[in-house]
Amino acid sequence: MAAAKLIPHLAQPFAAKRMLEPPVDARARWRPCTELRDWRNLMCTRLTLREYQTCIKHRIVSGINRYGLRAPDDAGDLFRGKGRVRLSIYKGRSPPHTQEGVIREWTWVDELESRSSIWRLT
Repeated sequence: MAAAKLIPHLAQPFAAKRMLEPPVDARARWRPCTELRDWRNLMCTRLTLREYQTCIKHRIVSGINRYGLRAPDDAGDLFRGKGRVRLSIYKGRSPPHTQEGVIREWTWVDELESRSSIWRLT
């Protein structure tokens, strides 16, 4: 820098970063096409619904585990195939209020599962 006869000046880091970034107007000009925005919104909605469904499933399983109704070696999925039969048995053995909660939450899980075909990305 001395050979080029340049004088270094200290700058504030945030001010220097602001000078490198384009203004907000320039960044806001480009917007993805409508189809791309719809796909992004669909993906976000689908992921959110799956997250809700997973949380509800965890609530059901924790309600069953709370009363020690599930066998320790029972590591299978309680929401598919023969697991649904086991879940129904566990539900029948649980206290009345837990039964009611499991029934309602199980209905929500089935509803989300049946409507998940709408949210499939093709």
